[in-house]
Amino acid sequence: MLRVLRVIVPAGGFAKRLQHLGVHMAKPLVKVCDRPIIDYTMEKISILNPSEVIITVNRKFEKDFREWLASRNYVNTRLQVEESTREEEKPGTILSLAMLVDNIERDEYLVIAGDNLFSLDLTKFLNFYHDKNAPLVALYDVGDIDLVKMYSCVKLAEDGRIVDFVEKPLNPASTMIATAIYMFPWESFVKIKKYVEEGGHRDSPGHFISWLCRKEPVYGYVFQGYWFDIGTPKTYEEACRFMESLRKRQLSLTG
Repeated sequence: MLRVLRVIVPAGGFAKRLQHLGVHMAKPLVKVCDRPIIDYTMEKISILNPSEVIITVNRKFEKDFREWLASRNYVNTRLQVEESTREEEKPGTILSLAMLVDNIERDEYLVIAGDNLFSLDLTKFLNFYHDKNAPLVALYDVGDIDLVKMYSCVKLAEDGRIVDFVEKPLNPASTMIATAIYMFPWESFVKIKKYVEEGGHRDSPGHFISWLCRKEPVYGYVFQGYWFDIGTPKTYEEACRFMESLRKRQLSLTG
């Protein structure tokens, strides 16, 4: 079995944009089809038999995460608690990762945002990573130029190397975007500290990937199926409808 030694799941969001739906909890714990979003990700991670999973959470929702984790059977999983108690205090995804570097094992790291829903087969993703032995980003075609403006625009060479990566482009050249799923060799992962020291954007991972592409080869792995970034009420409602429809189709096939 393919083995991923270490995984980091950033889960420090406050779900601020979902609050008018009555959501007052950590975004990864918001339920889609009666399951917290993060459970869908953890289920995929567990198949990989990781030796360690680190979930970064904020102080405000630490208790909720501890209760959630205590009710699950996810092995080798621990919480890393940040001191933020409100949106304005959070360090941001990139700074949060940079703060971890000096306190974690030297190893390869799979990084997956805890508030995404996706159909990506992580085993195939990691097989591709091992073939390239270089940083790897999961890519998805959203099929909508306007949506790309909210995320990133990625162009690939024939061998899968990223030759152009523009975060939140004003005039996207394609509908291929980067998702919040990454695989890093240790030598590449530690460069996140240098990026932060140089004044890099502390929250958006896309800016770090764009910077890293100028330093070394970075590859993209395109997957099909579904992907949702649960960031707004609209995407949350779309994800709920889609996952409920998917659940019903699966039940009809097994029934």
